[in-house]
Parts: sequence; C-alpha cells; structure tokens
Amino acid sequence: MFSFDKNVTCCFTGHRPSKLPCGGRRYSREIEVLYRMLNYEIRYAHSKGFVNFVSGMAQGFDMLAAECVLQNAKELGIRLVCAIPSINQTDKWTEQWRKKYDELVDDSSIIVYTEYEYTKNSYMKRNRYMVDNSGLVIACYNQSSADYRSGTGATVRYAEKNGVPVVNLWNCWEVSPDERIVRFV
Repeated sequence: MFSFDKNVTCCFTGHRPSKLPCGGRRYSREIEVLYRMLNYEIRYAHSKGFVNFVSGMAQGFDMLAAECVLQNAKELGIRLVCAIPSINQTDKWTEQWRKKYDELVDDSSIIVYTEYEYTKNSYMKRNRYMVDNSGLVIACYNQSSADYRSGTGATVRYAEKNGVPVVNLWNCWEVSPDERIVRFV
C-alpha cells in the first residue's frame, strides 16, 4: 500500500453529522466556526511543513476537512489524499452525500483504497493506515461523551499511543471569539 512521509503528512478524524452540533449542517453557526478553526489548523500545519492532508472521506467532519483542504490547495500547494476504506463506502448513502463525496474525490490529488470490499474491520484498517502515515492528527472528538468506543475515539487513542500529536477542535464553537486562541501563520 502507498505510504507517506510522516513529517509532511497530517490526517483528520472526527464525528459523523449526527454527533456534530446542529446535525453537522454545513452553514450553521457552529459548523462555520468549526470550519474556520479547521482552516487555521490546516494553515498552521502547512507553516510547519505539512503538505499532504489525509481524509477518510466519511460523512461529517472528514468531508468538511477535505473541503477545507481543497479550498486552500492552490494557494498553499497542499494535497488532499482520500483514504477510502472500500470501493463500496457510499453504497448506502443518500444521493446528496454521494454527489459531495464524488466531487471531493474527483478533486483530490491521491486516492488510496485500504481494502477492496467492505469488511467489519475496514474502517479500523483505514484509520490506522492514516495515523501510521501521519505526523499530526486534526480531530473533532467529543471526549466527554460515550464516544470512547467510536471510530473517532479509537483513532485518537491509537494516535496518542503511537506518539502522534492530536489537535482536537471539539467545542471550538462554544468559545466566544474574544476567548478563542488561534494560531496565526
């Protein structure tokens, strides 16, 4: 399988729309704040030498992150890498989600399928592949909830266990703009 230089590769992990504020609606106030913070973190990572940004292309935070990478790709010279767990990942998705997914994948620089057909371990294998090839994880993970056993929770713990730094953007929408600490590049 294709591997990346960890020193220049960052991956994303985060919740599906149902676990994000406002059901993950793209233009809600909370998701707009999350998108802006995600944009800052991508730009900060780029200032530290990161050029490959890997998304697992799941609905919710993964696809929001992919969208943000593509928005910055030309200006910063960064690449979106789609790490897809199987060729049939979108089979049960709505047409709207499939359309967005197809647009993002079509505009990506690299597509990696971690398995051909879906198995019960497809997502775990994809998540570990992303972390194993990354020097940084940008997450949107609710640590205070019962999400400890979620795929996002497992990915964050796997990264921490393997010494990969994790930046968690959870709750950034609850902090007032005056209190927000933003790393300006």
